[in-house]
Amino acid sequence: MDSSYERLSKHFLDRIRDLQYLTALRNQNMINPSSINKQEIEEINRALLDIESTFYNLKQSVHHEKQLVEQLDTYKQLIDQQHTQLVSLGQQQQRQ
Repeated sequence: MDSSYERLSKHFLDRIRDLQYLTALRNQNMINPSSINKQEIEEINRALLDIESTFYNLKQSVHHEKQLVEQLDTYKQLIDQQHTQLVSLGQQQQRQ
């Protein structure tokens, strides 16, 4: 099953690899700036900002999904409790 969480996790890991690559590239070229022009540095910086924004959005999405899962767990517990009570009531009524 490919859940939203798994898709988000894969996307997040892909973006981490992109960020690591771009950071390494930027750091390498800061040492030897003659091999890269100002426009390329600006493009890398924009890409880094875009990745940071993606990270933030993914974090928010994961947080929201986590809240939904917790809410579903609470509902399941309530349903299980009600089921147990109904079974108990049914058994009591059968004895009477």
